[in-house]
Amino acid sequence: MKKAIILCLIAGMLLLSGCSGQQTSSPDPEQTPADAKKDSDMPSLMTLGYTEDELASVIFSDLSKGISVDVSANKVLKAGLMSAKYDPDQKKADVGEAVYELKIGEKSLYVYPENVVAYDGSEPYPCLEFGILAYLDGLFDGEVTQLGGYAESASIKVKNSQGLIAQVSDSAEFFAELGRVKIIKLARVSDYTVPDTEYTVLIGEERVVICGDYLAVGEHLYAVVEGDFSFLSEYKFSSSSDGFLPWI
Repeated sequence: MKKAIILCLIAGMLLLSGCSGQQTSSPDPEQTPADAKKDSDMPSLMTLGYTEDELASVIFSDLSKGISVDVSANKVLKAGLMSAKYDPDQKKADVGEAVYELKIGEKSLYVYPENVVAYDGSEPYPCLEFGILAYLDGLFDGEVTQLGGYAESASIKVKNSQGLIAQVSDSAEFFAELGRVKIIKLARVSDYTVPDTEYTVLIGEERVVICGDYLAVGEHLYAVVEGDFSFLSEYKFSSSSDGFLPWI
């Protein structure tokens, strides 16, 4: 009889222990079933997949205007491309014609209305976390132009990256070569980190600083659309023969 009572007590203790274990493994009371469903429904966003090395060269084209410029020096655009994402469940249909093209390495990224992007031959998706369309819409400040309007009698001096000076005697030929270079004014100058200076040109009182495919005139920055400044290398450079030049 005593043995049976002891067995019953042991069984009861085991049952209570099992109930206690079930209670400790119950769901977090602060997370409702609706919260759990919401977590499971969160979209898995994908990046465009660019690395810093791949963005070493970025060529922008306005497809409607036929304008192409090197924007590799635009650090804000590069950061935006690295942070941009898309939702693979939000494939876009009927996107229309591409507005802009960004040639990055061997691949082109096309930008469509409504901030939609697609690689050449891939499906289009809305670009998230970077307003790429609006940014590219405001890339330029004005239209394609050229340097000009200088008096033919203006003195012209050129300094190269070694600090040597060339005095230009034939201003008509110089201005003709200069006019063959088509440029466009860039907005958001602070977004660019331009290459090192190759040439500094003093035309009268105006200084033009040439840095690869960019040139600065005063506080304004321009990108080369057509042509280049290779003709400057044909001048004969030497150390200054007229003493200290304040513009250097």
